[in-house]
Amino acid sequence: MESKQEDRSTEAPKKKRARPEPDLDTLRNAELVPAIDYHRIEPAFSPASLRWHLLHRDQNGLAASGAVVKIGRRVLIAPKKFRAWVQAGGSAIAPKGKRS
Repeated sequence: MESKQEDRSTEAPKKKRARPEPDLDTLRNAELVPAIDYHRIEPAFSPASLRWHLLHRDQNGLAASGAVVKIGRRVLIAPKKFRAWVQAGGSAIAPKGKRS
């Protein structure tokens, strides 16, 4: 029994597979881009700001614009529709608490 415990402790931990870097030309010309890669073609949006907009997409009009497509757990962005939403001014959520 002791040998089984020793075998477990000597096993190397499994490494996660690294996701390959996407080709920027492919991303720029795609009709749908994974949300995780969108900041690469639109550097004005950081991954954190994109995440915020995506989390609040029902309130800020992003979902209604058709710029976001969700297939299972995967979230995709339609760049042309996203840019149109941005140019139209998007919409901001009023902060909780005091509203003026």
